[in-house]
Amino acid sequence: MNKKWMPIVAGILEILAGFWMLISAFFFLGLSERALKLWEPGDFLLLSIVVIFGLLAVVGGIFALIHRKWRLALAGAAGIVPLPFITGSVLAAVAAYNYNIPVPYTISLEVLLAISPIVLLSLSKREFK
Repeated sequence: MNKKWMPIVAGILEILAGFWMLISAFFFLGLSERALKLWEPGDFLLLSIVVIFGLLAVVGGIFALIHRKWRLALAGAAGIVPLPFITGSVLAAVAAYNYNIPVPYTISLEVLLAISPIVLLSLSKREFK
């Protein structure tokens, strides 16, 4: 059975989630610079972890698209697992307030986005060189 579409879809989802994490980190940084006095010591650590996971997801997505280095692609997919915990509350609040979308729908979308690349990459391990 031909499964060449699985790494491509997983790579696209990884890159989207990685950019989503990077954008949320820079959005958090922009909000925190305005209120610099309210920064806590753990904020910079959290921000740097989110940026590292986002960059790892983007790099892993690129390697999944070119079907190389399966371990790095899987590490990038594992890096987006905390996505629902990092950006979930912000997205859920915006969707509920502006568009009247219930909170469980937005959280389930992020969980699906975080888990599906891992499943797709695990199923298509033989496609990598």
